Amino acid sequence: MTASSCYLVATVLFAGAATADCSKQSQTASAGKPSGGMEWVGVSSDGKSFLLLESKKPFVPWGFNYDHDESGRLLEDYWQAEWEKVVRDFRRMKQMGANVVRIHLQTGKFMRSAEQADQAALRQLARLVALAEETRLYLDLTGLGCYHKKDVPAWYDQMDEAQR
Repeated sequence: MTASSCYLVATVLFAGAATADCSKQSQTASAGKPSGGMEWVGVSSDGKSFLLLESKKPFVPWGFNYDHDESGRLLEDYWQAEWEKVVRDFRRMKQMGANVVRIHLQTGKFMRSAEQADQAALRQLARLVALAEETRLYLDLTGLGCYHKKDVPAWYDQMDEAQR
C-alpha cells in the first residue's frame, strides 16, 4: 500500500489479506504529508481526540456512511456501471461540509475465496481511493460486511467464527 492511500485507510481486514499499519509509513514526502497533500490524522497525546499531525490542529471526523443509495442498492452493486453517480455523491458530500466518508465493503464482493481477493473489485476500490483524494475526503473503510444473504458466499457461510 502506498503512503498516498494508506492515510485514507483506517484498517481493512479481509480473510487471508494483510492489514495496513499506517503508523509505520514514512511521513517525509511533501513536508510530512502523504503524496495526496492531505495531512496524516493521529490520536492526540491524551488519547481523547484526533489531530492533524503536521499542523497539530484538531481533527473532528464529520461525514457520511456511504453504504447504499436511495433505492437500497449497496455501493458495490452500482459503482462500476454508475461511476458518475459515485463521483457526484462524493462531490456533494464535500460541498455539505464532510471531511470523512465511511464505506462498507461486502466480503462476497471482494473475496473469491478465503485466500483469494477479487482483483477487479480491488481495482475499483483503488479508483474510489483516488476519488477520495481528489475530493479531499478521508476514507474510512469497514470490511467483512454480509448485508444481503444472497451475496454471502457458500465458503464464507460454512466458516465458523474463529475462521472468519
